[in-house]
Order: sequence, then structure tokens, then C-alpha cells
Amino acid sequence: MHRPLVSKVMLSPHRKGPSEDAARQPPAQVRHCNYDVQKIDKNTEAALAEHLASDPALALCSADGLALLTAETPSAKTLGDVSTSLVDALLAAQRKSSLPLVPDRATGSRPTRPNMSRVEGKRHRFLLRAAEDFNVRAVRALDGVPYLPEACYFPPYHAAVGDPQPPVLPSPDLDPEEWAAAAHAVAADYRARATRILNHASWRAASAGARAFRKRLSKNRMGTTRALFSSGDPESLTEVNTPDGSTSRDPDTVKSVVSDYFTALQTPDSEVNLSTVPWELDLDPCTTAKPACPPARLGNRITRDLVATTIARSPKRRAPGPDGLLGETLRCAPSAVVDLIARLQTEYWDGGYLPTHLKESVTTLLHKKGVPREPGNYRPIALANTLAKTYTMVVQTVLSDFMEESGMLSVGLFATRPASFAWSLES
Repeated sequence: MHRPLVSKVMLSPHRKGPSEDAARQPPAQVRHCNYDVQKIDKNTEAALAEHLASDPALALCSADGLALLTAETPSAKTLGDVSTSLVDALLAAQRKSSLPLVPDRATGSRPTRPNMSRVEGKRHRFLLRAAEDFNVRAVRALDGVPYLPEACYFPPYHAAVGDPQPPVLPSPDLDPEEWAAAAHAVAADYRARATRILNHASWRAASAGARAFRKRLSKNRMGTTRALFSSGDPESLTEVNTPDGSTSRDPDTVKSVVSDYFTALQTPDSEVNLSTVPWELDLDPCTTAKPACPPARLGNRITRDLVATTIARSPKRRAPGPDGLLGETLRCAPSAVVDLIARLQTEYWDGGYLPTHLKESVTTLLHKKGVPREPGNYRPIALANTLAKTYTMVVQTVLSDFMEESGMLSVGLFATRPASFAWSLES
């Protein structure tokens, strides 16, 4: 009977306070930080690999895990404990690394001036303060308050910021009306200078933004184009139509309705008959010839080189699962960690057992069409654990190679086969 993997639906409810979010969020989702995977480049991976290689806790965990698996035939509990310890050690080392984080939009600090250097910011602040000071003194001069000489009211501007074009200051020998008019003119000149500094900094910020946009477009054309032409923030499933016809905004009710809907959608109506293996049935209408000999026994074909190759070609810039472990962390792991992962996957295959925590995933819902309150208008995306994704890739490689060697696939199937198959047909 089909048994779906355990998955937790992750929704986007209305924003709450920090204490309420921490109280409602399960501990499994608080373990990891929000990393900006789009900013991870080759230099970041090199620094991460160096950090993981020098982490003593990760090295000790790898050595202890290998010793525990080599000493005797491990039980299911031992495999689960070793895999959990390995994930915790990798996650702890990942937290201590210098991976880029996504800034908090709600509490993150925003720069007051775009792309302005320290000297420009100092000049800009002084010009605005001096303009305001001249306007105030001009008003006071018209009211009969005697204005002070230049050395008393004008701060050492050139010594402070080094302005290459000093303004022409009003002479203290002028009449109050003339001096006030000249002071207003100097204040206007100061404000114009401050505006030019701000415009120049804004132009540099716009140029930097354009360069960053072209870089994002070259790396992720589809995602950047979708974000550029989207009408606004994506729809989130904050309320749902219940089976009785009402509408509920309670987060627990929303999760229950969505989980029941997708569980029923992915569960077959009848039990699957596993009395015969698939290759004994003539299910392929494109089969041109049967294999000359029956297929050999599959056995255990998981090797250390296969696991290392699978980890090296795993996709980059993917969101982590419930464990919070990034694929880049596994790609940059030292050789001792790869040895432990290969031994664990070999024991998984031999014992026919997979730890429960590797079967868990976080399901996010992407709105595709129609009313946002209907669960059927969303597409579910499951974020699985990194070690589980690596193991499934290894199993897929082993089974596809075995089926190629045994002649179980038709020559009319090209979609999921390697490019070497086409060369073998031509030869």
C-alpha cells in the first residue's frame, strides 16, 4: 500500500510579533538561518570548504561515525543516530561559516544616502547645516539682531571637508537688508551643492543597481524576469475554503485542509500489486527485442566514488529542507564526511532502512491561478533534506545503470537516458 512521506506544509500567514512567531513555529524550522543562496560563488565555496576542513567537531563526528559503523553490523537505531549526529555537526559548522544571509526587511537598517562615501556624507551634512544657519541669521539680521563677523559664524569648512570650490560669503560691512539677501543666496548655493552631491551618489547607486540586475539576469533569467513583470507580492494561502462551505483564517485549520487535500490527491484509490516485478510484465509497446539472458542480480552497487560524484554534481542554489543543510555545505565537505555518507548509504541499501528524519520535508505552495482560497490552485513544492536528496540521486543512478546493462529499456526511450546511449546507437 502506498504510504506518502511525512511532509509539513509551510504557509505564509499574516505577520506577527517576534514572540508569537517563536511560540508558534516548530523547533525543526528554527534550527537554520535564512541564507542568500544566490550570492554563493566560487570564492564563498572555497572559504566554506576551508572552514569545514578545519572544524574539529565535524572531524570528530566523522571519525566516531565511521568507527561505530565499522565495529559491528549497525542497527536501525544506530544508523539514525549517526545520520542525525552528522547533520547536526554539518549544520553547526555551517552556522559558524561566513555564508551570506538574507537581510531582514522588517528590522534591517536602511542607508540614509544611496552609495555615499564618508567624505561625501560629511560634505552633504555640513552644507545642509550651513544653509539652515545662514537662513536663520538672515531672518535675525532683518529683525535688528547684529550679525557676527565671518570668523565667528562660519565653521572651518575647508579644513573639515576640503571643498575645492568655496562659496562667496557675504561681507559684514553690508547693510542688514543687503546682508540678508546675500546670506539667502549663499544658503541657496549651499543647498545646490548638497543636491549635486546627492544626485551624483544616486547616479552611482543606479549604475550599481543596473550592473547587479544584469548579473542576476545572466545567472537566473527566468526568476529575474518573473520578478520584474510580476504584478506584486505572490499570493499566500492565509485563508481557505473548508469542506463545509465556510471560510477560515485559522492557521491550524488552513494547514489541516491543505494537508488533507494533497494527501488525498497523491494517494491511489487501490492498492498496488507488488507480487511481480515490473520487468516481467510486457508493459513497453516499443520493445523490439528481449534481452538474451535474464537480468543479473542487482546487489549493492553503491560505492564511495559514486557518492562523491553524485555530491559533486548536485544542483546549486537550492533552498534547504527541514534540516537547514545547504547543498553547498555538502559539496564542500571534507573527504572524511564523504566517506561517512558513503558508508551510511551502503547500510541504508543493505538494510532496506531509511531514518525517519530523512523522510521529512517542508512543502511550500506556489499560487498558479484562480481564487487564492482554493488549495487546488496552488502547486506544492517539497523541500527535502539534503542527505535524502543525495541518497535518492545515488539510487536513481544505480537503477538506471542496472536497467541499461540488463536491456530492460526500449530503444525508443530517449528522454531520461544519458547522451552516451545515442552514440551507442550510431555506432
